Amino acid sequence: FYTIAGIPNVYCSNGNALIQSNTDGDSPAYQVGPVGPGFPSSYMPASSVQILAQFAAGVLLVDEGRATVENTDGNAITALVNDASWTGVQFSVISGTWCTETSVCGSPDATGWPNMIHSCGAGQCAHWLASSGHGSTFQ
Repeated sequence: FYTIAGIPNVYCSNGNALIQSNTDGDSPAYQVGPVGPGFPSSYMPASSVQILAQFAAGVLLVDEGRATVENTDGNAITALVNDASWTGVQFSVISGTWCTETSVCGSPDATGWPNMIHSCGAGQCAHWLASSGHGSTFQ
């Protein structure tokens, strides 16, 4: 754990700051709190994410066992800084299968950190929503 840009207790792995972790699937206890080993279902507060994002070079999303994707064009970072969602942000697949789907019913619950992606009506696609207990580990 490190202090980065004045934000204490930032867990880093392979040069990435972990800002959200959910190893419990659809955990009802998913909430703001410390993120890293020993904290299975938590995410950093929006104010901390906005500060850290200002120093980021990209966003890496890791959904263990399903996909790893990244965005390096700045759009995912801009969304984090501005507390917007990742709806419409393009991610490049590093491994696995990745999809987002908003044509069925839009993306009603993706409103900004930590509710970033809602593939409404498409259970096989990405759902990064703390408000519904959805989510996966992403950095």
